[in-house]
Amino acid sequence: MIREAIAALVAGNNLTQEVAAQVMDEMMEGQATSSQIAAFITALRMKGETADEITGMARTMRARSLHVQTDGFLVDTCGTGGDGRGTINVSTAAAIVAAAAGLRVAKHGNRSASGGPGSADVLEAVGVKIALSPEGVQQCLAETGFGFIAQVLGVSDPSVGEKMAEALGRPGTPRAMVAYGMDGVDELSISAQTRVWDLQGGRVRTYQLAPEDAGLSRANTDDIKGGTVERNAELLRGILRGQPGPSLDVVLLNTAAALVVGGKARTLKEGVEMARSTVQSGAAAAKLEQVVKVSQGLN
Repeated sequence: MIREAIAALVAGNNLTQEVAAQVMDEMMEGQATSSQIAAFITALRMKGETADEITGMARTMRARSLHVQTDGFLVDTCGTGGDGRGTINVSTAAAIVAAAAGLRVAKHGNRSASGGPGSADVLEAVGVKIALSPEGVQQCLAETGFGFIAQVLGVSDPSVGEKMAEALGRPGTPRAMVAYGMDGVDELSISAQTRVWDLQGGRVRTYQLAPEDAGLSRANTDDIKGGTVERNAELLRGILRGQPGPSLDVVLLNTAAALVVGGKARTLKEGVEMARSTVQSGAAAAKLEQVVKVSQGLN
């Protein structure tokens, strides 16, 4: 199947959801060679992915993944990575603040892509045990409202934003917000307009928003630079303690998006104030310490 799929992609033809799912199955079964996988990915990237292709491949990967049994509504905050901007790990801090504000957050992420330390690197550096079994993640979620799994979703390429939102809706995701900072960051930006693809009720609405719309002042991207894993861990702790500045502001903005998607806030401006109150009360810093303590006691 992968040979036929490569030929179709090279010819500029789109794959159906079923074919994309079958190709991914072949790759995960080890039936495709490294050269075939490389050719498939290159041809797909050159043609441009469709929502059906993304959905089909994701469907296969989800079917083969380890499942965490949970009840109720969960929110995830994550960027795709690859923006190369080297900013602080915004989605991780936003996930902790959102959990402290009352959302149940299943944070997924990984090691570094190209923009700096990934969520897994930073959480591990502050003491969170990330290599948990599905049962361990389930218990951590139940006790703390936060679990790490190795969907406000940020993209580093605006051409895939709408496709990603549509693909999220195909498996039945009730609400999602896909964001692209016009300054090139894969999250809601504090230094530029943000393009948003807002999935709700099976329909995707596209709009742009500015930091000022949420009651925040603009800052330069250089003001939210990260650095090493250790530096990002230090910045994360400072943000959760309420250290003022652009780094805190960008986390408040992205937390607000999670609170809107999770139904805790009606608007981004309301979400920012809710997130700010959560940080100022000490609940966000306490939530991180709780997650560290609970996760270290699990397998």
